[in-house]
Amino acid sequence: MESCLPTIPSDDLTEGATTTLTTATPICPSAVPLFFTGIFAPGDQIVDFIPAATAPVGSTITVNCVSGAPPTLGTVIFVNYDSGGPVQVQNLDHFPFPGDFFEQIFMTCTPSLLWDVSIRTSSGPVSGIVSQPKAIKCII
Repeated sequence: MESCLPTIPSDDLTEGATTTLTTATPICPSAVPLFFTGIFAPGDQIVDFIPAATAPVGSTITVNCVSGAPPTLGTVIFVNYDSGGPVQVQNLDHFPFPGDFFEQIFMTCTPSLLWDVSIRTSSGPVSGIVSQPKAIKCII
């Protein structure tokens, strides 16, 4: 089929045209729903996500579980991994906080857009996928 209008070579976009396709890096959903912190009054504990509660695939976030009151008690983290088995506990009082100690864990965003949660138990490091709401408990 011939064009009704003549094609001017400088206006012909059919030759040499390239398409650039950019894809966004996948990001894991917020880690906030994975945490259960509702058994104390507001201000009694804080779950702090550094730098944020979401991350791109392959990135790791730091999660601090800090108690707010009373200041002499540390925190404990309980994790129910998707793989089943016994609940894993981290209670090592890892990091001092003014008048307190807090637990720190790490969460890595996997290519399946699930969180791989790494903790340290009294018998050593443990990691695995956590995808169920409230499967990680940060308590005093």
